[in-house]
Amino acid sequence: MPEAATLDKFRALAGTRLPQERVERLAELVLGMEDVDLAAIASMLATDTDPEIIS
Repeated sequence: MPEAATLDKFRALAGTRLPQERVERLAELVLGMEDVDLAAIASMLATDTDPEIIS
């Protein structure tokens, strides 16, 4: 699957559970894996105030 199609699919799926701002930030972090910041990725995934997502 081409990168653009993969990114579109990620945005569509992640966007059902995460705010758009976080989806975009996660996409940026994952696409830049060479300069990976695991702490930032973990923080983006763990910091959630939306009760619907937590439950």
